[in-house]
Amino acid sequence: TMSNIYRNKKQGMIFGVCSGLSEHLGINAALLRVAFVLAAIFSGSLFFWIYLLLGIFLPVQDQE
Repeated sequence: TMSNIYRNKKQGMIFGVCSGLSEHLGINAALLRVAFVLAAIFSGSLFFWIYLLLGIFLPVQDQE
């Protein structure tokens, strides 16, 4: 669900979107970052805007 998706600023590189999504999906964050970059390049920047919106609207993970 959307409530389980968050940004992980502690392990993230920019907004922490890929780090948070990788934890939610159970995949490697580096692979997700590469996929986002390639998707942004080949989609005519659509995934860049998706990433930016996720970076703005996803909540930040509670720091433990």
